Amino acid sequence: MYKKGDFYKSTVYIIDYKPDKLNSISSLVSSLGYNYYLFQTIDEFLQAYTDNMFGCILINIHNDSINIVLTTKHLLAHSCLLPVIGILNEVDIQGIINGVKKGIKNGVADFLIQPINKKYLDQAINKCFIFAQENNKHLIEYRNTINKFNSLTDREKQIFNLIIEGLPNKTIASNLLISIRTVEMHRYHIMKKMQASSLFILIKQSIFLSKFNFK
Repeated sequence: MYKKGDFYKSTVYIIDYKPDKLNSISSLVSSLGYNYYLFQTIDEFLQAYTDNMFGCILINIHNDSINIVLTTKHLLAHSCLLPVIGILNEVDIQGIINGVKKGIKNGVADFLIQPINKKYLDQAINKCFIFAQENNKHLIEYRNTINKFNSLTDREKQIFNLIIEGLPNKTIASNLLISIRTVEMHRYHIMKKMQASSLFILIKQSIFLSKFNFK
């Protein structure tokens, strides 16, 4: 189990656009002995985000299950890989099931249902901190891969995916209605920006991006 105080920067980053809920959740987190910071929007959090942050993100999604999907994708787009805990307010069982399925598929670490059980919250935060600790050594590599992919133009991302599908340059050119020479130039820039010395490395990078539903 993660021991409170083991990490100087271990923090729960709480995001909720409703001030009353924000204060309520922060009081609960504080009572468990965790450091926390409050944000009303995901963009506000991302403005403060730096790569040396350690901890997890606690998001109240207010019955909008798709919001957690968009949020996790938005975080990944900004190279933020902190574990995410989603708080569901949905009272309908089917709504909860759908929300959890969508969230887990898109990289959410755990879910809690209102009213929040203090014991379950503590367990969820502990799990996220342990995950972050165990994977911290890989975060630089993960962020680098995402940053490299973000450096590609929209056309290069399109061709990147076609290359990974195993399509030859001639077929890619035909599908996109461009010349083979143009495909070759895009391919060269893709390999250079992704710092991939071979197709095998490019495929490995693609597998990582797919794992995080990033492509």
